[in-house]
Amino acid sequence: MRILDYRREKHGIPAVVDSIEYDPNRTARVALLNYADGEKRYILAPVELKVGDSLMSGPNAEIRAGNCLPISNIPVGTLIITLSSSPGGRPNCPCSGGAAQLLGKEGDFAQVRLPSGEVRLVRQVCYATVGTIGNVDHSNVKLGKAGRKRHKGIRPQSAARLCRRVITRTAAAKDGSQSACQGRRARGESPRWDTRLAATRRAISTSSDGAANRSNTR
Repeated sequence: MRILDYRREKHGIPAVVDSIEYDPNRTARVALLNYADGEKRYILAPVELKVGDSLMSGPNAEIRAGNCLPISNIPVGTLIITLSSSPGGRPNCPCSGGAAQLLGKEGDFAQVRLPSGEVRLVRQVCYATVGTIGNVDHSNVKLGKAGRKRHKGIRPQSAARLCRRVITRTAAAKDGSQSACQGRRARGESPRWDTRLAATRRAISTSSDGAANRSNTR
């Protein structure tokens, strides 16, 4: 599992994008950063980010995709990601294609519109990353067949045990019996009730004059 650096606390230390990798635990791509001090960290890869780009976090960073700055230093109208609602808090907008927009600033707070359409007040001392999270076409991908979904480790949602046993053949296959649709006599089992006192179906015979004669058989 790749541990991502959401807070970007290495301020003032430049980093170079070494690679952009696929992460099976999330829909977005991740970028591996090589910092000047030799440390390596993963971050969410924005759309415009490429291998070899130079990134930096801190108040003096440029306004470009992948750089992390305080909201007070970001122009109004900029798209931002990994936005924390409080200093050092959990970031928002971590999914692929997601981005929040900085609407305005007033006093110590800034108005930010989230991808859901909700507008929140966030302190301007909070940090955010400039750009939009990559892999935008993730929601438009069609799997095409059920097998491709199974290869991802996703099992079917409809369970056979939730269906009616009398009409479910899959349940019989799991139990090892011949078929759940067959009766107990067909499977060689004794009936669940005593048939000695049960009346069989009445036989209907037609007389010569066309009247129906009913007789009960035991």
